[in-house]
Amino acid sequence: MKLISIVFILTALTMTSSCQTSDGDLVVRQNENLDPNTDPDPDSDPDPEPTSEFRIPCVDPLSSSNPYRILYNFHAQRDIIPISKIIDCNMIPIGAPYAEGFEIWRDPQMLYNDKPSYRFKMIDDSRKRVELHNLFVTQEDLDEAGLTEEEIAGHMATATLYHFGKGEAKKGETWSYEYGLYLPEVLKEMKGIITQWHGMPDQTTIVTPENDTMYIPHDEFVKDYLSKMYFDGQIGHNKSDDAINGYLVDEGGNPPLSLQVKDGYLYLICRIDRARVHNSNERIHIYPPDMPESASSPLGTKTVYGIWSQHMDELPTEEWIDMKIVVKWSNFAEDGSGVLDEGSVKLYMNGELKADWTGYIGNNDEHGTYFKYGLYVPGPNGLEVRVGDFRQIKVE
Repeated sequence: MKLISIVFILTALTMTSSCQTSDGDLVVRQNENLDPNTDPDPDSDPDPEPTSEFRIPCVDPLSSSNPYRILYNFHAQRDIIPISKIIDCNMIPIGAPYAEGFEIWRDPQMLYNDKPSYRFKMIDDSRKRVELHNLFVTQEDLDEAGLTEEEIAGHMATATLYHFGKGEAKKGETWSYEYGLYLPEVLKEMKGIITQWHGMPDQTTIVTPENDTMYIPHDEFVKDYLSKMYFDGQIGHNKSDDAINGYLVDEGGNPPLSLQVKDGYLYLICRIDRARVHNSNERIHIYPPDMPESASSPLGTKTVYGIWSQHMDELPTEEWIDMKIVVKWSNFAEDGSGVLDEGSVKLYMNGELKADWTGYIGNNDEHGTYFKYGLYVPGPNGLEVRVGDFRQIKVE
């Protein structure tokens, strides 16, 4: 049994290492990132003012007074993030910023709140995301949690290691999210998500072949289930013959809250997902200009709400917008039986209240939500945006 555990740990670690960029790669890519028309000019940024979600101390992984492209990425759910690669003490890059035409640039020459901004670009829809992600785990977090190496390997295998990190907004809590948003003119001809709050699927809650929903304790799930089967997305397969075995796992769903662009509109929508195991095939979407107040999926487990929309001709472009979104996340019963109360969303742009909405918001998960900004699911002609100085503060 001990030998099996060691093999399992090594297998999980090997799988995870393929998602990370080594320190050696970082040195090579650092030289490639800098503007080819200038020489490197290291210039450390001033220490950020700490909030409840900052990692202090942190080191900007590619300090420079010139704009540079961030080429490395992480798998936030599985990777242990080195402090030296945390961006601005509270973000890590995810997606495909290393691919040609899919870019994240840190720009110390175009500031927001006297801090470097970030320019995101995707040339088409051949890649899904380039984002900065604020929930992740460090070795310090794992030490605080007291996890053994075997437990760490198990959470890597189930993509739940980030459950022990910082950045989560728990169910029933109220949080204020603030950042700068810069809308380029070209965005009017594009579509996609430019800010999203995402749920944290349990990954050990399953639907059996008999259609029973079961929450499996993590250690039991790793030892008794993953030893016999694997999951391709939500779908369970036998390890012995790769056959589909009728099991479904809680893999996640649409973001409970997202800021999107489409047909020249900027709009904010939210969702409630009542199912304990999210059904990725049961999706529901609404869009401006004829965006309804709400719409529900065929089985009624998901409802999407249209909170706010406005044509970008009526909004500031090519200049900074002060964004503030205050969210009270709905609470859910601990036994997974359903939602307990309503939440709320208030949207402010340049200090003006644009939306004040009350209703059900969130996913029926054990854990809460986390924040990402950047680009996700672009259209065929790509997606662009610039953001800066993200702050997340719990409202007591």
